[in-house]
Amino acid sequence: MSLGQNNQVSTILIAKDKMPRQDLSWCDQTIVLDTAEDGAESRNRALKQAKNRWVLFLKEDESVSQELAREMGGFINLADQGGYTGAQILIKKVFLKQALGHGSWFTKKEIRLGRRVGEWSEENGFLVWTFPGQKAILANPLVQQPYENLAQLLANINWQTTKEAQKAYQNQKKCSVLGVAFLPLITFKENFFLKLGFLDGPAGFILAVLEAFRVFLASSKLWLLRQQKKIVKADN
Repeated sequence: MSLGQNNQVSTILIAKDKMPRQDLSWCDQTIVLDTAEDGAESRNRALKQAKNRWVLFLKEDESVSQELAREMGGFINLADQGGYTGAQILIKKVFLKQALGHGSWFTKKEIRLGRRVGEWSEENGFLVWTFPGQKAILANPLVQQPYENLAQLLANINWQTTKEAQKAYQNQKKCSVLGVAFLPLITFKENFFLKLGFLDGPAGFILAVLEAFRVFLASSKLWLLRQQKKIVKADN
C-alpha cells in the first residue's frame, strides 16, 4: 500500500504486550495501549502521542486483511478531495472459524480510522470517537476473533457475570426466582429469532444458548448475593 508523505498512519494497538504484527507492516508508527488501561482517557492520551496525520485504532484480537489495508490506503489518499476526515469500519466476529453477522455477535460499525483530532468518550457503556467532518463507510471488515476456543469463552462468561452481579447488587437491583427462570429463555428467543441468529447456522444456535446461559448466571449470582444478605440479617 502506497501512502503519500502527509498521509502516513499511526496505529494505536490495544493489547497486553507489543508483538510483531505482519498485518500492520504498512503502518509508519505503532503505539501499544495496555488492555488493562483501555478507556476514553487512555485512548485520548495515546491519540496525542501519534505523530502522523491519520490514526487507526485496533484491538489485539482484530486483524487487518490485505483487502482492508488497500481500501484504507485508497480512502486516505483521496480523503481530502472528498472532504472526509474519517471512516467507519465494519467489525465482523469469528467463532469456531465461522464469520458471524447476527444475534449477540452481529456485525457492527465503528469509527476507527480518522485524522489525529477529536476525542474519545463513553456513551451508554461504549467508547465513541467523535470529531467533525464527513465519515465514509469502508466495505471490507475488520475481522475479530475474541476467543481461540470454547473454554476461553466460558471463562469470560463466568468472570463477566460475576462482575455484573456484584455491580447490580451494589445498585440494589432486585432479582426473583421467576427472573432467573424466564430471562434466559427470553434472551435466547431474542438472539436466535428476533436478531436472526438462526441465519448463522449451528454457531448461531450455540451462541444464542451461551448468551442465555450468561443471563442465567448473572441473575443467579445476583439472587444468591441477595439471599446471603438476608441470612446475615437474620443471624443478627
